[in-house]
Amino acid sequence: MRRDRATAAYDVRWKDAEFAFSRWRERQRRGSLWSRWSASEQDRFHTVFCDRFRDALASIDRRLTRVAWRTGFDDGWRYGAMIKAEWAYRQGYAEGFDSGVSETASIAFPYAYERAYAGAYARWFDSWSRAAHPGIEAVRLADETGDGIFEPGEGVLVEVEVVNYGGGAGAFDLIASGTDLGAPATRSVSLVSRGRLPGTEKLTLRVPDRVPARTATAVTIAMADARADTPLYISRPLEIDGAHRSSTPTGSADASP
Repeated sequence: MRRDRATAAYDVRWKDAEFAFSRWRERQRRGSLWSRWSASEQDRFHTVFCDRFRDALASIDRRLTRVAWRTGFDDGWRYGAMIKAEWAYRQGYAEGFDSGVSETASIAFPYAYERAYAGAYARWFDSWSRAAHPGIEAVRLADETGDGIFEPGEGVLVEVEVVNYGGGAGAFDLIASGTDLGAPATRSVSLVSRGRLPGTEKLTLRVPDRVPARTATAVTIAMADARADTPLYISRPLEIDGAHRSSTPTGSADASP
């Protein structure tokens, strides 16, 4: 139905004076000025209407009609008006909604924030006061042979300093692992409240034979929520085959490195 109205509104015959007059004539009802005119007066009006139609049509400001066309496209002015009304409603609704939320927040925030902050503070204070919260202070790595080079097939000695930041004691698993370091190593650790364990906890990992030299990897230490990553470079010792020969100013001599 709407499509039919749009088609009629954009009928190209509206540019014809006779067509426009016939459509205007159809809308005249009993009691209108047209119905009270005599036949000669009606003929005279018809002549004047058609004579002045083109000038009147050319004088119309079409900016509003172009806006309506761009808004409604081929569905016509009625659809364009509906779209604009809906968009204006949504803009107003969104603006009103945002304003309502902002006003409610400004009233409720001081009260709600104070309660939420106090509740969160009390929960965390109770947790840190009564429960254990382990931390990893330091990690040191050493190779099994003591030459400072971590080689494929060699053990990795791990020393860990742990501390408990919480107010409660607890027992936790201290785990050392690595992507290129075979099976993880685990050690059970008992922590006293708010204290540091004397000495260090020792674990041992092993670099598999299949790991190639010049592999950059890491040892990961984990205990509860605490975690620390320590870089590890897998290499081989420098090897020199044969003797080195050097020359002196007075002659030649064999020398070993």
